[in-house]
Amino acid sequence: TRSGQADFPRAVPLENLERDVSLASRLVVPLSEMLPELPSLVLTVEGTRRAVHGQDLGPRDAVRSYGESASLVRLLDGGGDLVAIAEAGRSPGLLHPFVVLK
Repeated sequence: TRSGQADFPRAVPLENLERDVSLASRLVVPLSEMLPELPSLVLTVEGTRRAVHGQDLGPRDAVRSYGESASLVRLLDGGGDLVAIAEAGRSPGLLHPFVVLK
């Protein structure tokens, strides 16, 4: 009845979506709102390019961060869109994007 922030009260019966096809597109949760429990890191333009190519990221690739340090971090582009999820890289101080969405 629950998966992360999605819970049963937010569910929509399939027959409602079949009657109103545009309803589905209005109810889609934007990627920028996914995994809100993870801390976020806003990337520079170059940092975004590196992230979408799966390259490790260092301090110069980030504009700002939000939240406590954690084992997983949401990587956002300058517009606030979620581009990847990162974990600690093999070298100290680096992040490695392991789920790339863009």
